[in-house]
Amino acid sequence: MKRLLLILALAPPCWSAITVAHVNGNAGNTIYSCTSPNGCITFTLTVSAGDAILVSTDFYENFTNTISVSDSAGNSWTATAPGNIVNGADNHQDFYVCNAKAGSPDTITVTLSGSYSQNDTIAGVGFDVTGTASSSCVSATNSATYSSSPVTSGTFTINATDVVIASVSSIYGGTSTAGNIGGSASSIPANATQHNGSLSANLQVEYIVAPTNTSGITAAMSLVGTNSGSMIVTALKASGAVAKTCTRTLLGAGPC
Repeated sequence: MKRLLLILALAPPCWSAITVAHVNGNAGNTIYSCTSPNGCITFTLTVSAGDAILVSTDFYENFTNTISVSDSAGNSWTATAPGNIVNGADNHQDFYVCNAKAGSPDTITVTLSGSYSQNDTIAGVGFDVTGTASSSCVSATNSATYSSSPVTSGTFTINATDVVIASVSSIYGGTSTAGNIGGSASSIPANATQHNGSLSANLQVEYIVAPTNTSGITAAMSLVGTNSGSMIVTALKASGAVAKTCTRTLLGAGPC
């Protein structure tokens, strides 16, 4: 019996990768919601300390102005590269935070600087992801424009347990439906179904938790009723592996 206990005590731990899970989504769109000369939208997310946040934005007829994102928790935001300008009119850009400060709720503000016209519209979608790396949390990005459906990105490489997010902007309206990322069926996050500005800023996002390490993949989404727009893909990587409680026997590790 003592020998059995010693074998169990010296056995190495069982390791399992963290599963990165989508937490929640929200969105807003408006004209003139902020004091002139800035146009902006605000919405809230529940963010735990250490999470990653990604916000996708779409502005119509303000393609020469600067887009920025801030939040009530005081996080520092980085733009994914590159954003897209379509037909000289539609400006699509995504922003992210690694190792975010907690906010319950965290109020996200997306701002368009400079002058703007009454016809300018803004759409935005943001969501929070838990279990991501505390630094360099973006493992891949990709950007493409399109002129027909289905929308397809360029190729990129992902790691198992990455949360892969594809945001799609569309001009002149249209309805988006989830497609696939790397051949895996994607999902549209809760509270982030099709978001339309009051004129022509239209935005949708889809995501997967990657099942395997995969290279040379693409993202796709179907659109109805639109003829051009942009897709941006961002992969957020997991923080690593953590020890889990396992049952061990003389024959080796039990289930983990």
